[in-house]
Amino acid sequence: MKSLSLAENALSNSEKKFKELTDLLPQTIFESDINGEITYFNKNGISLFGYSEEDLKNHLNIFSLLSENDRERALSNFRLLLREELNPDNLYTGVKKDGSAIPLQIFSRPIIVNGKSTGIRG
Repeated sequence: MKSLSLAENALSNSEKKFKELTDLLPQTIFESDINGEITYFNKNGISLFGYSEEDLKNHLNIFSLLSENDRERALSNFRLLLREELNPDNLYTGVKKDGSAIPLQIFSRPIIVNGKSTGIRG
């Protein structure tokens, strides 16, 4: 039991360190699952888009943060990413919670777990 407790403590410390480091960045950092549901958004992302931590708990999808004109292209690029096919097409128009538009340049890569894409990180 002691080794499990040490492993859990190490994992918790690692997750805390990741969150603290990404929250220091002036860029938005996010993770999503294979359906585009946001599983992590750093403080800059939450602030930039005008959402709250509570909004994230309500299954916020990355495609809802893009203009309707960009969603189909973004979905196509997302699918390419999940297959580990990189696409330089990364300029989009974002949409904040209040409806205002912002220019976005998104750099992302697939999250690979046990050789399988489980989402994206960007």
